[in-house]
Amino acid sequence: TAWDRANAVATDSSGNIYIVGRTYDPYYSGWENRGMLLKVTSVGDLVWSKTFEPADYNDFNDGWTGVAIDHDDNVIVCSDQLVTKVDSDGVVLWQNYIGYDEPFSMWNACVDVDTDNNVYMAGEIDYMGNGNNDNFGIIKFDSDGVVQWKREAGTSQDEDTQWNNGYQILAIGGNKFYIAGSSYQGDDDVGFGISLP
Repeated sequence: TAWDRANAVATDSSGNIYIVGRTYDPYYSGWENRGMLLKVTSVGDLVWSKTFEPADYNDFNDGWTGVAIDHDDNVIVCSDQLVTKVDSDGVVLWQNYIGYDEPFSMWNACVDVDTDNNVYMAGEIDYMGNGNNDNFGIIKFDSDGVVQWKREAGTSQDEDTQWNNGYQILAIGGNKFYIAGSSYQGDDDVGFGISLP
């Protein structure tokens, strides 16, 4: 189909490769872009492919933008407001939707897990539906998908700047979160890094 693309990749303990992205589906209830998850072996043979419900109410969403493998080889994928955990066969174990009534929308999301299989999702948040009030957001879920806490970090510039937080990498290690991304400052994008306890 048209407009397919891969966004992120991860490997499990057996060397299987999980690729997330989006696929264009013009025949699915009027939706166009859907999240796509592929599992291939270490030599590139396709094991299975899955699509899921669209992540938000935006026909131009980017599908799944983040993927991580926990210590039981379950797969966690995220995009915008939706995080989903599936087993190694692609069976959905749980989903959690962080919607507009949270009260923020979220995009440019990435995901990682810690040694206890807790899930951490980071992304750009648009508080109260105000596109000029972007912040950085991190959400912790336990291994069953229950929200443990939410944290918000201010932007690198004034609160009235749009497109301020494009997350690219989230990593957990040494009891800290390491995040890399970009921030729109005036007429230019700049790279940034942040670590949180």
